[in-house]
Amino acid sequence: MTAVLEFLNFAPIYRGHDPQTTDDLGKRLIVPKRYVSGIDFLKPTDRFNTSFIIPDPQLTSSYYDNAAWKQLEAGLEDFGFTLIRNNWFYMDDIAFSAEICLDHAQAVAYQNYEFIEQSNGTIKVPSFGDNVVYQRDLDSLAQISLVTSAGMDITPNSLVISSGGSVFLQDGLNAADSQLGSCYLKPAANGEIDYDERCGPVESMVSNSVVYNASEYFVYGTKEEAEAAMKDLFTMYGFTGPKIRVYDPVDIATYGKAATTEPPTVAPTLTPAVRGGDPTSGPTSSASTTLLSTICSIVSILFVAWVW
Repeated sequence: MTAVLEFLNFAPIYRGHDPQTTDDLGKRLIVPKRYVSGIDFLKPTDRFNTSFIIPDPQLTSSYYDNAAWKQLEAGLEDFGFTLIRNNWFYMDDIAFSAEICLDHAQAVAYQNYEFIEQSNGTIKVPSFGDNVVYQRDLDSLAQISLVTSAGMDITPNSLVISSGGSVFLQDGLNAADSQLGSCYLKPAANGEIDYDERCGPVESMVSNSVVYNASEYFVYGTKEEAEAAMKDLFTMYGFTGPKIRVYDPVDIATYGKAATTEPPTVAPTLTPAVRGGDPTSGPTSSASTTLLSTICSIVSILFVAWVW
C-alpha cells in the first residue's frame, strides 16, 4: 500500500474575548501558507522512521497543496474556525493582511490584493464583528499587516498598507526579532498624499517611516527553565524561550481619501528589555483606537506556523 502524505502549513489567529459573555463566532481564524520553505521541515537525518522516510516537499514543489483546505473547510467551521483564503480579512471594520514567513518575502498579500481588485467585486473577503461573520468587498489597503515568521525581517517592498498603516512581525528564531513598523507615503509635487497608493516600496516611503522600539519580558527567567517547560511541546533550537514584546501605542491608520494620519515628529524612544519582568508594567494606553490595544484584543495568539 502506498502512503499518501498531505502537508499543510498554517497560522491560527485568535481574537481575545470573554467566553462568559460572547461565543467564538468570528474569533478563530486559519491563514494557510503558500510557499514551502526549507526551514519548514526536519533535516534529512531527522526524517527516518521505522517504516519509511518522510519526503521533503521542497524537493518536489515550491508550493503547498492548499486545495486540501477546501476539503477541510466544513470541518474547520464545525470547530468555529474561519479559513482566510487570500490573506485578507476585516475585524471590526479594520482591514488586515496576514502572511507566513516566506509568503511575506514573496509579497503574497500584495499579489492577492491585486488579484481581488481585478475580480471586480466577484471575490469577497471575510469580515468579523461582535458575533457577526459575513463576506464583503476589499475596499482598502491594509491598515494593519500581520506577519508570523522564523528568521526574517519586515520586507518593505512586500507591504500593501495604507499611509500611516502598521505592520506587526512576530519572530523568535536566532537573531531575528519581533517588530512593529509604520509606513508613510511621500507627498506628491503638489504636497498631497494619494491614500489609494500602497505604502511599502522603498521609493514611496518618507525617511521617517519607523520600526518602533519595545520592552521585552521573558516568560521564564532562564533558558533552562524554558527548556523544561517547552519539553515535548516546541523545539528550543535557535530559540531562547517565549517572551512578550510590548510596544508603545500607535494610532490605527484611517484609509481612503479621507485619511489624515500624519507621521510622528519623533520616533518612540527605546525602553530597555527586562528579563523575567512583569508585562503589566510596560507601556499601556487608554485609547481604544490605538494599534496596541487592537493587537492585544484581536491577536491574542499569533503562533509561528507549524506543519500539520
